[in-house]
Amino acid sequence: MKGKERGIFKFINMYNKIPRGFFMLGNLAVGLMLIVVFVNVILRYGFSKPFYWAEEVTGMMLVCLTFSVAADVLRRKHHITCDILYRIFPQKVQHGIDTFVHICMVVFASLLGWQGLESAVMAYKINLKVPSLLGTPLLLPYSFIFVGFVLLALQSLIEIIERRRDI
Repeated sequence: MKGKERGIFKFINMYNKIPRGFFMLGNLAVGLMLIVVFVNVILRYGFSKPFYWAEEVTGMMLVCLTFSVAADVLRRKHHITCDILYRIFPQKVQHGIDTFVHICMVVFASLLGWQGLESAVMAYKINLKVPSLLGTPLLLPYSFIFVGFVLLALQSLIEIIERRRDI
C-alpha cells in the first residue's frame, strides 16, 4: 500500500469515530425522548399538569436523532435497500451501481448540507426562535441538519474510496 493510500485509510479510521459518537448521541436522544414522553403522559392524564415544553423538546430531539445517525447507519450498512433487481447483476455491475448511487448521495447531501448551513447562519444572525413558550433557537436543529448531511456526504465518499479498494 502506498503512503498516500495509507494516509487516506488512516483518516477513514479516525473519521469513523465521529459518526459512532453521533450514533451514541442519537441513542441518548431516543432514551431521553422515551423518558420525557412517558413522564408527560403520566403527568397529563394522572395529574392534568403536563410539561409545557415536552412536545417542543422531543421534536428537537427527533431532529437531532434523524440527522445525527444517518452517516453511521450508512457506514454499518443498516439502511433500507431494495435489491431484488440489484442481485441479478454481476458483481462488477453492482460495484458500478453502488458507485453511482454514492456519487448521487455526495451531491445530494452536499447540497442539503449547504442549505442547512445557510439556514443555521441566517437563524443565528437574526436570532430566529421557535414561536413557543420555550423559544428554542432554530440554530440548534439547523446545525444538526448541516452536520448530519456533511457527515453523510463524507461517509458516501468513504464508501466510494473503499469500493475502489475492493475492486
